[in-house]
Amino acid sequence: MNEARRDFIKGGAAGIGLGALASMGVFSYSPAREFFLPDEVRKMTDFGAIKSVEVTNISETSWFDNSMLMGDIKGAGGLLVNQYLFNWPPFGNGKGLAKGSYEEGISQIKHLLPDKIDEAWEATKKLSVNPDNAGGYSALIEIERLNGEKKKYLLDCGWSYKWMHECFKREGIDKMLQSGEIDTLIMSHEHYDHFWALPVVLKYKPDIRIIIHEGFYPEGRQYIKDSGHKGELVVFKKGRNEIEPGMCTFCY
Repeated sequence: MNEARRDFIKGGAAGIGLGALASMGVFSYSPAREFFLPDEVRKMTDFGAIKSVEVTNISETSWFDNSMLMGDIKGAGGLLVNQYLFNWPPFGNGKGLAKGSYEEGISQIKHLLPDKIDEAWEATKKLSVNPDNAGGYSALIEIERLNGEKKKYLLDCGWSYKWMHECFKREGIDKMLQSGEIDTLIMSHEHYDHFWALPVVLKYKPDIRIIIHEGFYPEGRQYIKDSGHKGELVVFKKGRNEIEPGMCTFCY
């Protein structure tokens, strides 16, 4: 099959797909939907109550150049490629895009984690693809319980050791971890920009309680160990999981 024919078929498939989506959109807002899509009766679940919740954005800059990130993903084979194979930091092995390996990458820096994160980042930068594009997402969640007590949780921990270390210091997260004011890290999911800066957290509190869900890959679970975690690891199952009254996660 020549290139022109391939492009025609790909274009046709895309057109059919987009056309189908458009038709579905029109259908979903038309009276005809009631014949096929009956109204759902929502089920309410009582998981307790809190007085208030305050969320502090520590960093929402997962990466800095979207075209660079998408270029890496496309060059490596697409969105379904195992993220540990991209050769992004901190798992660079010096072999280039899509030739990464968790085992080879972590072996370059494991001896430096978690105490020497700045040194580890400088080491992995030399071996990784586009290390300066890494940022990260993380937030501080503070709840006030019904009795007036306050409790802080860390939600996710970002990607770049350097970027997240700076963000943690700016917001005082380093001191909160060190003092035990934050004793639990909740990982929403395993993506690089939410998870890979874990050693920055463990530098200040290696025995922090970490909550993950059962969908984490073997590399992700191993990374928690290799980063120097010495605390409790809680693995939530599919569905609703209570953290404390008034606060829960839902894994799907």
